[in-house]
Amino acid sequence: MSRSELMAVSLGYALVLTALFTAVIVGGLLVARDALLDDYPPAIRERHGPQSPRGKRTAAVMGLLNALLFVAGMPEYRDYAFHWRVLVPRPVPWPLLAIPGYGVAVGAVSAVAEVLVA
Repeated sequence: MSRSELMAVSLGYALVLTALFTAVIVGGLLVARDALLDDYPPAIRERHGPQSPRGKRTAAVMGLLNALLFVAGMPEYRDYAFHWRVLVPRPVPWPLLAIPGYGVAVGAVSAVAEVLVA
């Protein structure tokens, strides 16, 4: 496959997945406007009030649909060892990996703090 063909196929898949992801989000928000309330900062959640049961159900369905969207596809894409080998170049660029590692650490500390405060 030539480079231009590869780019065209990649762009096509990206556009389809983005359109489907957007359709799930917009469709879910049309069903329940507060479906994504849990993704907002605490001050906004407090101002809005508790999430409705319909919003909770819609958020769960949206999450499930998006998870299925990204997991489904050709079985060959499920070769996780291949993806790991491709994503982690040799030698490993540790300074670049420290950036997402820092984000994970801060996120974990924030999640634990939120659980302890709540």
